[in-house]
Amino acid sequence: MKAASGVAYFLIFGLAMIHGLVVAVRWWQGETLAQWEYGLLAICPVLIYLFITRYSIFKKTCTSCPGE
Repeated sequence: MKAASGVAYFLIFGLAMIHGLVVAVRWWQGETLAQWEYGLLAICPVLIYLFITRYSIFKKTCTSCPGE
């Protein structure tokens, strides 16, 4: 059950991240956004921070690149 919920959270996070980047590009190009898309645009920096600290190779516990 714990593994299934972890996969579900990762999928929801990934979809929010991808759609957040699409909304950011649309906003940058000057398109009109819906009200809820402004909320997604506001949390886009938080999503990027969570991605860097939790899922990327830049997290503190990453062992793929041994330090010297």
